[in-house]
This record gives sequence, structure tokens and C-alpha cells, in this order.
Amino acid sequence: MNLLNVLTCLAIGSNAFAQQPFDLDTSFCTNIDLVVVGSILPLADGRLVVSGLMEFPGISGQPALAALEPVGSLAPDFAVTGLGGARLTPWQNGLFYVGTSSTVRRILPSGEMDPSFIGMNTDPMFSSGQGGDYHLYPDGRVLLTGSHGVDDPARGHVGLYSLIWFTNTGHYDTTRTPRDTNGAIYRIAPLPNGQFYCGGAFTTYEGVPAYGLVRVEADGTLDTTFNAHIAWGQPWALLPMPDGGVLVGGDFRFEAGTDTLRLMRFLPNGSLDPNFNTSHTFTSTYRTAANQLSMIFNIIQIGPDLFAVCGAFNRIDGNVHGGIAMFDSTGNLLENYFQGSGAGPGTYMGATGSAIHGIMPTGDGSDDYWIWGSYHGYDDGTTNDTLQRMVSRLHGLSTGVAEHVAPLPGGSLLIRPNPANTWAVFEYRIVEPVKDAYIRVAGIDGRELTRIPITAPEGQPVYDTRQVAKGAYTVELVNAGKTVEAGKLVVE
Repeated sequence: MNLLNVLTCLAIGSNAFAQQPFDLDTSFCTNIDLVVVGSILPLADGRLVVSGLMEFPGISGQPALAALEPVGSLAPDFAVTGLGGARLTPWQNGLFYVGTSSTVRRILPSGEMDPSFIGMNTDPMFSSGQGGDYHLYPDGRVLLTGSHGVDDPARGHVGLYSLIWFTNTGHYDTTRTPRDTNGAIYRIAPLPNGQFYCGGAFTTYEGVPAYGLVRVEADGTLDTTFNAHIAWGQPWALLPMPDGGVLVGGDFRFEAGTDTLRLMRFLPNGSLDPNFNTSHTFTSTYRTAANQLSMIFNIIQIGPDLFAVCGAFNRIDGNVHGGIAMFDSTGNLLENYFQGSGAGPGTYMGATGSAIHGIMPTGDGSDDYWIWGSYHGYDDGTTNDTLQRMVSRLHGLSTGVAEHVAPLPGGSLLIRPNPANTWAVFEYRIVEPVKDAYIRVAGIDGRELTRIPITAPEGQPVYDTRQVAKGAYTVELVNAGKTVEAGKLVVE
């Protein structure tokens, strides 16, 4: 990192004191000037893997995969390559998966490609097309979305498909049935029961009318009990809910109306939740035709009844919200979080805009969070740091808000040992009548990993941490549809 930038960042940090949750930690600065960081992955040693389209001083081209030191400078012992670009997912033994514009790769801890996972396009039965998303199974298998070519005449699968399974060596999986749409699936989100929510630009799923959003079984069979009655649009963010419904960010119009909805909650049967506030307007004033170009990229639960919504917008309902805002479970905007103007605009190839693509805990045992996206400068309402670029560190929920770290009245949850390396005990107590209670373990991206049913008011279930990669995880105690207590589990 440029020495002047480092000194300036430290000077800003020494004069700024966090006054509210999610104030900026100005001691962290990157020197990524352009274009976007689309995904990040915190490592156990404090470094941060970044995937996107980036420019670094002294590095030719626009790398798609690199790593940052804990202060934000480029990590010299991690390969800077074009191997990434899209979502990062940790696996095991320091290896991780990364999406590209059309396929998925497995990466070694050094940043180089894992040679035991072949390039998907080298398989004669598969040819990549329109990229989408992917789901990683614990054993390293991959479910790829998008719209890609399959040539498997022996099993009757020839043409374009939107759900395609691969083995943990990267080969087309001939034991699974690929699924087709008349467009592309861009987003996939797993449910605890093995089902998936899939969203994209399509109007049929395996020949059945289905516009933009479907729920499918573990094998890809359409779940016909979910019908969203969508007339137009597609989702860009999916967050399944404990009851089987889903929070969605996108652009949708429905059969019964003419309004375009951006943030909504679907009930398990596909109908819109009538108790969820869908009236919010997200806009980007940096562009012409702002209403069409603002987008919600991510929805992540980061606390009891706290949902962070990230995207390419700088106004919500006409008020300033630069790329990120907090909502509750009924769709109400919580104005006391993410104050200031947020992410500032940058210009690339004549286009000006800003966006935040996501937020996650830093995973280092602190209460801090990472945000990332495409922006120049960040204003938290206390400090306006014009040097912030593409990745920033924010102080956590407990900063200046003591009530958020106090035990909730419905019970308690204690995680021990923490950090853990082989097992952890979730010691819980529920003081109200136990109804449909469970303990939920989720990754830092909000995706649920396991759910432990609870029938007694007190208990100490043991969780085998060897089944997950090293890093930070959220643990929630849920009773009667409400989060009783939540905590963070660190696996070493």
C-alpha cells in the first residue's frame, strides 16, 4: 500500500471514535482503485481473499482473485490471478471454491488452481454458457446454475440446462438429472430440508409455467406447492426463512398489481406475506433511469430481527442510504443503523455509481464486520473517509449500543469451548413454553448449515465442528418462530 495512504488512514483513525454500531474502522484501507469486489473470504491467519474485477498498483491487467493483508495491502504470498470473479466458499484444509463468469474452480491455499479439480469445460459432456450461481456440498460436489450445454445422449440429456451437478473432481455427474428452464437461473439458496430456492430470468421450469422464482427438491424436481404468481421480473438476492418462506430482493411485478416491488417476503406457499412492508423504493441517483438500475444484491441476517440489505442504491424512500440499510423481519427500515451517506461513487469507463455487495463478520473473534462492493469513499455519519475502496471494516453491533449485547428475556445460549476445533456444546435455556424450538448454525454468508431440534426447556447438545471449515459461524436459539438468543462460534 502507498505509504502516504497508510499514514493518512492512521491519522483519520486516531481522531475518529466510534459512536454507533457499524462505524468505520479507518485503520483498514485497500489500494484497490477499480472496479469491484464481488465476494470475500476471511482466512484464519487474518488475511482476506477477494474476488471480483480489480486493479492494483504495479499489477498489470485486472485480476479476478487476490488476497489482502490485515491492514488492507496486497498479500505478497498469495497468487494474483484471473481465476475468480464471483462468490467465494470455504471448503476444507484451507481449500476454497470460487465462481467465475461461467463455471466454478477449486483453489489451493496459495491462490493457485487445485489440479485435482478439473476445469469443468474439459469434460466432453459439458460446455459453459450463461453463468449463474452455485451450491457447494460438504463433500466437494457442486450444483451449478445458469444456462449451459449438456451433451449426454446416452441418458437423454442434450441441450441447455439451468441446474447441473458435478462430482468433487469437477466432472459432469452422470448419476444426476440436469434440469432445464427456458432462460437462466442466476441465484440459488439452500433450505435445511435439502430443498433449494432458485431465481432467474425464466418463465418455465421443465416445461411447467414458473416465472422467475421456484422452490425445488434436493434432486431438482419442482415443488408445485410453491407458486409466487409473478407476472414479470427476477430476483437478485434470496434468504430462506426458518418457516420455509424466503426474503427476496429483486424487481417483481405480480399478476394482481402493476407496482414493481424490490424487497419482499414470500410465505412457504409462494404468496406475498401481507404483514411485510413492500412499499420501499430503492433508487440510484448516480445514473439516468435510476429506478431501473438500482438493485438489491444481498440480504443477510446479522442479529435477532436484524437484516442487512445491500445493493446498488443510494436512496431508500428518497432518503440517503449508500448501498446498505437495516430492516426488521416485517420489512420496516431501521434508520438508526448505517447512518451517513454510506458508499461513495466511483467512475469506470464513463459510468458513475456505487454499490455494496455484502456484509459479514470478520471472523477474528471481534464484533466487527466486513463490507465490500464497488465504491470510492465511505461515510458512516461520524467519519467520512474518502480513501476507502471496495472493502472496508466496520465496528460491530455492540459499539455504543449496550442493549444489543444484553441477554434476551426468552432464555439464554452459551457456546463452549469457543473457539472450538473438534466439538462445541450449545448450552441453552428457554424460559417460555417450548414450541418448534431449534438451534440453528449458519455460515457468515447467512446460509444455514444445520438445525438441531429442541424439545426440552434446557439442554446441552454437542455439535461436531470437524464437519465445517475453519472460520466464524452464527448460532441462534429459536423458539416459537422467534430468536431467543444468538452468538458467534469460531472454529479453529
